[in-house]
Amino acid sequence: MIGQAISHYKILEKLGEGGMGVVYKAKDTALDRDVALKFLPTQLTASEEDRTRFVREAKAASSLDHPNICTVYEAGQTSEGQMFIAMAYYAGSSLKQVIEKGRMSGEEALNIGIQIAEALKAADAKRIVHRDVKPGNVIITAEGVAKLVDFGLASQAEWTKLTRSQSRLGTAAYMAPEQCTGEGADHRSDLWSLGVVLYQMLTGKLPFRGDHEPALMYSIVNEEPLPIQELLPEISPELEHVISRLLEKDPEDRYQSAAEVLGELKRLVHKSGRTQTHARTSVRSYGLRAWRRKWVVILSSIVSVGVTAVLAFMILSRDTGLGLASYKYTPFATGDTIAVGKWSPDGKS
Repeated sequence: MIGQAISHYKILEKLGEGGMGVVYKAKDTALDRDVALKFLPTQLTASEEDRTRFVREAKAASSLDHPNICTVYEAGQTSEGQMFIAMAYYAGSSLKQVIEKGRMSGEEALNIGIQIAEALKAADAKRIVHRDVKPGNVIITAEGVAKLVDFGLASQAEWTKLTRSQSRLGTAAYMAPEQCTGEGADHRSDLWSLGVVLYQMLTGKLPFRGDHEPALMYSIVNEEPLPIQELLPEISPELEHVISRLLEKDPEDRYQSAAEVLGELKRLVHKSGRTQTHARTSVRSYGLRAWRRKWVVILSSIVSVGVTAVLAFMILSRDTGLGLASYKYTPFATGDTIAVGKWSPDGKS
């Protein structure tokens, strides 16, 4: 398709491919801007009902105007009947590519987690469920902004239409238990997926694994994940609690809204910031105390020398009858501290 024109879009290059379609970078010749075009597999939009649902979902996604959500421009259809969706193009990498380079720091994971939660909160407000939150659907821009893409494009019906040859394991790993058992998804299913993403960002591993799809789904529905503390001993108990609650099997036991999760994650960042500030303050306080101790020693030595000098002068004056003008004071130093001095008529003896 490279070089072809679809509507007012000219295909420039292929960006990626997955079970939910192929994505190309294209030029919007009408507005002279780069866009991302996603073409859905033909089996997902084979019937008129499927196409109608696709357009309805695309319209709902286009209503989401948020910094952490990919902007949807339009949904269209090629002359051959293949459905596509035009979205904003962002230079950067997918979160999947970032994770493949190695596990992320707690600060980095919290930062991305908060941005995904912000996106889900905005979707909650419009009663829109993503259904497929995973690292491959999060773009990290060159400026470090997380953009959640593909809102509403995955449904249980579409999931069953995908063939195993298209490898559903990449998506199944992030599915909530209720999705695995066919009970459907709601906003709490997206929160489960966020928990899986947080777990993977921090440890570099998935909480549930299986060599094939049935084994993976069995693990999600019936088994407990390996405690994250065993993989990451330094994790804070608070963050471990947040992830554990996100991964509760029963949706009723999870957080009930993205806003609630967002509040917890922001509180952890705020607490971490206070701890670092306290540590810096402690270092400064220690340095100030050390500086004070040093000058107390120096000043005490000077006072001691002065007192010694006055006493020596009084004794010498009494014994010899010589006045202050007849004597010279010679100080002696030890290191950086004046230790003692001596008065004598010639300043030497």
